Amino acid sequence: MGNERCVKMHDLVRDMALRITTGTPRVLVEAGVRLMEPPNVQEWNKDLEKVSLMENWGLQLPYPLQMSPPKCPILTTFLLSNCRITSIPEGFFKHMHALKILDLSRNPIMSLPISIANLKNLTALLLGECQNLEKEPSFSKLKFLKELDLHATNIKQVPHGMENLSRLKYLNLNHVELDEIPIGILSNLSCLQNLIIGEMLIRGEELHGLKKLEILKGTFYDLQSFNIYVQSLHYQEEPREYVIHVGKMGCRNAIYSRKYIELCGCDFYINQIMLPPNIEELCIEECYLHCREEDLLFSKFIKVPLPTFASLKFLYIHRCKNIKKLFSANCVPANLQGLWVTECDELEEIIAS
Repeated sequence: MGNERCVKMHDLVRDMALRITTGTPRVLVEAGVRLMEPPNVQEWNKDLEKVSLMENWGLQLPYPLQMSPPKCPILTTFLLSNCRITSIPEGFFKHMHALKILDLSRNPIMSLPISIANLKNLTALLLGECQNLEKEPSFSKLKFLKELDLHATNIKQVPHGMENLSRLKYLNLNHVELDEIPIGILSNLSCLQNLIIGEMLIRGEELHGLKKLEILKGTFYDLQSFNIYVQSLHYQEEPREYVIHVGKMGCRNAIYSRKYIELCGCDFYINQIMLPPNIEELCIEECYLHCREEDLLFSKFIKVPLPTFASLKFLYIHRCKNIKKLFSANCVPANLQGLWVTECDELEEIIAS
């Protein structure tokens, strides 16, 4: 299964669960049974509450012209992931106003039907790995939305109306072709707990009001923008997990901790770098220090609340110029477990004598 989250269930347990749900409200589950077309109109009863048609690789949704869209007024959950669906009729969700969870992930659809824009009770819209998806309707009416997953899609701009999603807790825009999130959108999403945007550029001031943030994975414009964000952590709790890049993307792949920062292709001046107090892993790559021979990287160039870097466990320094000394005797990270220094030709001392 790789890194996919899944639950294995014995066939007997599954059958028993389905029998329990045969009353009212009903559950329709036909997952992974090689459906080529949706259930017939008689199965789309008005008392349906949950429907799962996921993992039907040959499923096609376009209904015959004489057949009206399903009428399921109390349907709350609809799972259609990984069905290789290429298109969805415009009015397919027209009579599903109670829908809260809609999973269309891992389907080669190019656009979403306009009827999704009117699902005002939607709390989760999952579109991850819809690699052909380019067009989506306005999200401005989806004010109860808490989870929006658009990772690995082909969208070229932030969805219209996203600034209105004030209750959003989870946003995943990783591996999309957007360069940046326009100013004023993230600052409106004050309930965000998980922000995953990968290489998309963000500004430190946009995150200043996100006091509930627990997971952050993104890239800052430059050191100045990153420092603005770190300064804001004096007034709020830092995320329990982060993967932060500053400058251009480096070449590191393996990450061994929950709190990782990478500085790549940056020029450093004295006291220019600020780091969160509980950082666990730091990578400095292809950077240049504007310093004198006697200057130490970790005592003059990097500002931290604790001089001993109490939480720092792993440190990587790669292809950095004009670094001659790393630590002084009283500024060695007390809990350092791994230190890698490679292709720093001018380095003379790890701990200055």
